[in-house]
Amino acid sequence: MDPRYRPVQTKSAGDRVINRLKCALPYVPCFICVVGFVQTVLFLINSPELFQLLLYSPDLRLQPWRYVSYMLLHLDTIHLLINLGIQTVLAVPLEAEQGFLRTALVYILGGLAGSLGTAVLDPELSMVGSSAGIYALLLAQLPNILYNYELLRYQWYRVVCVVCLCVGDVTYDMFRQAGPVISWAAHISGAIAGLLVGLTVFTSYSDYSPLSLSLLRYASVVLFTILLLFSILYIHTHKNKAILH
Repeated sequence: MDPRYRPVQTKSAGDRVINRLKCALPYVPCFICVVGFVQTVLFLINSPELFQLLLYSPDLRLQPWRYVSYMLLHLDTIHLLINLGIQTVLAVPLEAEQGFLRTALVYILGGLAGSLGTAVLDPELSMVGSSAGIYALLLAQLPNILYNYELLRYQWYRVVCVVCLCVGDVTYDMFRQAGPVISWAAHISGAIAGLLVGLTVFTSYSDYSPLSLSLLRYASVVLFTILLLFSILYIHTHKNKAILH
């Protein structure tokens, strides 16, 4: 065969992701852009009817869509802009390195865990905002680093950034003098969900995957399932209280 006409070898999906891990290939973060667009549109529409339809409220906890739809709502411009900025910064590398679907699962299940955790631990609190999903994205950085440590650049900088963001946000919330009530239950539940879901669904692109990581993945599946079922059963057994509240 004439060497001038050698067939072009296309890169596999795994090769493309590895290039993204090494910051060598750009990626458009479709999922978080769509979410941010919807959140912005709903805020600009400023419809009281839509707001009441989508927010999480303890009086309406038996309406299942509210456990996720509340993430699309924000109280004011500052609330919206802060959440849009942080979730974009956190989601862009995850979506580039782990893909659209896995990042969406982390964000959505983190939000679901946040509302379920609030229903169990702080049952009188109504809730809007995407903070639970943001905390899920934040803690999901750790499984991504763990699974692809050898391929990622600036691994320890990422870990330090995760720790600094957590400490900074907690410190700010502790010393904040005014503003709406913050649901610690939602933040903590979202963070735990992000860690467990990331450990469950994220992919390792390394050629070597030790048995310990596989065991950790299975343990995460079991623990997340137990916590999810416990929360649902708890809410179901307290539904009469929710109706009569």
